[in-house]
Formats: sequence, C-alpha cells, structure tokens
Amino acid sequence: MHIVWNKVTWYSKLFAVVVFLLVLLLGIYIGRQYQDYLDHQPTQQ
Repeated sequence: MHIVWNKVTWYSKLFAVVVFLLVLLLGIYIGRQYQDYLDHQPTQQ
C-alpha cells in the first residue's frame, strides 16, 4: 500500500475537528478555573 502524505482524508478532517474542540474546551476550562482563582483572592486597597 502506497502512503500519500499530503492527501486530506475524512478521518484527518475528523481528527482536526476533534483536536480543535478539545483545545477550545480546555481553554474554556482553564479560563473558568483562573477566573474562580481571581474571584477568591483578597482585594488589596
């Protein structure tokens, strides 16, 4: 079987969508955790 490295297949597209969604959801999760961290910090005056 000959491997064509620059051919876009349906599973490479699916993999790209899954990675995009995972990175997006991970960013949202980290952002919410960071916001919770900032909300519970004592304010300095």
